[in-house]
Amino acid sequence: MRLIFLCLTLSCSLFLFSPYAQETVRSIDKTTSISLLEPTDFYKKNSIPLSLQQVIFKTLGNNLQIRISDYDRRIAEAEIMVQKGIFDLILNANLSAYNNEYQQPTHDNLYNEFVAKEKKYGADASLSQFIPTGGVLGFGYYTNRYRTNSIAVDISPYYTQGGRLFFRQPLLKNFGSYMTLSGIRIAQNSALQSREAFRFMVQDQIAEVTKAYWNLVSAIKTYEVQCLTLYQAQDFLRITTVSYKTGVVPESDVLQAKAQVAEREENVITAESAIKAMEDQLKIFMNIPRADKEWEQFYLPTDEPDVHEIPLDANSFIETAFNSRPDYMQMQIDLKNKQIARNVARNRRLPELNLTGSAGRSGLGESHSDAWHELNTYDYHNYEVGLELEFPLQNRAARYRYKQAILQFEKSELTLKNLENLIILEIRNAVRNIQTDLKHVAATQSTVEAEKAKLDSESQRYRVGLSTSFNVLTFQKDYAEGLMHLIQSKISFNQDLIELERAKGTLLSKFGINHVPSVDLTLEPVSLKNVQE
Repeated sequence: MRLIFLCLTLSCSLFLFSPYAQETVRSIDKTTSISLLEPTDFYKKNSIPLSLQQVIFKTLGNNLQIRISDYDRRIAEAEIMVQKGIFDLILNANLSAYNNEYQQPTHDNLYNEFVAKEKKYGADASLSQFIPTGGVLGFGYYTNRYRTNSIAVDISPYYTQGGRLFFRQPLLKNFGSYMTLSGIRIAQNSALQSREAFRFMVQDQIAEVTKAYWNLVSAIKTYEVQCLTLYQAQDFLRITTVSYKTGVVPESDVLQAKAQVAEREENVITAESAIKAMEDQLKIFMNIPRADKEWEQFYLPTDEPDVHEIPLDANSFIETAFNSRPDYMQMQIDLKNKQIARNVARNRRLPELNLTGSAGRSGLGESHSDAWHELNTYDYHNYEVGLELEFPLQNRAARYRYKQAILQFEKSELTLKNLENLIILEIRNAVRNIQTDLKHVAATQSTVEAEKAKLDSESQRYRVGLSTSFNVLTFQKDYAEGLMHLIQSKISFNQDLIELERAKGTLLSKFGINHVPSVDLTLEPVSLKNVQE
């Protein structure tokens, strides 16, 4: 037995001191760094270095969801001018021709009749405008030519001209500037909502593309780890093969090593496929056209997943979210619109009582010039004042519109409260996730160091015949799993940082994006001056 043991020890010693064995040992004694491998040919072909900032820049310029949301924002802003159109000047013009023939008795004999003829040609025009109090104010002018053979008319043809100022003012329903300008205020609020919706879309897309970027980094790091484990399995297969040929280990160790090489080759292939899938997802976010030459090029991330301690104050984050989150701002604006709609519906339950009036003067003459001269003598004045009342006796439509408006307002209040609770929950979960990620990174880093030490020790024991191939292969797999857990914990930390910024509503400012419209909930005063701009 001693002779056999001496022979085995001598064989192992000769192998371990051979140049091939020294190279194998160096191969297995690689460091625990995640980036162990140079990019393979798979990376090198048509690769483009790409930083996270470049990804965000391309996304802002090309992303289709962002561009679609921007159209919604511009459409909503155009609605403000649509609502201001109620104050546009209105010009009305009318041309008319009138012809009438009828029988008329004579003065000397009531039974003798002749055919009377009347012809009238006229034109009138008016210029009016809606005013902030809810009324209409305008000016009108008319001119007519009248011709008849009636015995009751001494002058034929004759001409008339006249002008008048007129107004119509609601006194109950639709009275006042609040009612008049309600449509403009709602349109302004809707434009603010659309800006917040646009910011929300931009923030959401940036968050998703950033996570996709880190997913690509994770896929590449996982591929590198799988390549490392493949190299380790191949080196171990070479060692086992040499040991088998020298009679140190049985053939089963070689077969087991070959099986591990095949399994890890399969893992490398799967990891390569995952890289391509993650890269395609990133290109979709950046909206790279498939016909573009960049579609065939590989995007090689240049940013590394950084892990660092950050101050975590959930209460401060919650206050920031209430002041910055686009969806929360949208809901606040929606509540303002519901309040306006409720007040308008309450007013429209009232009867419609309108004050009407007009004042003017007229002129008559045998020609247009005579009628104009008569008009300017100020001899003939006219005026009219009146009240108009209209009120549906049951008034069900107005009453139930008001009821609907109250329910809509109450619904918005509850929705806002529910959103506040969701924001608090999201912030607390995001903070908790980051705290957990930091612990995971520390734990997985320690695990990788321990697994590396175990693998090195067991590899040395195997070389001198004190361990089995099963143990070495198992420790290689444990080391690879530790590396992948470390990678994933770092990636999760960076992705959860993005989720925290999104929950706070500060993701855009984090990346220095300042040109997206910022919303101030204080509305500009609405007056006749600014609605006509």
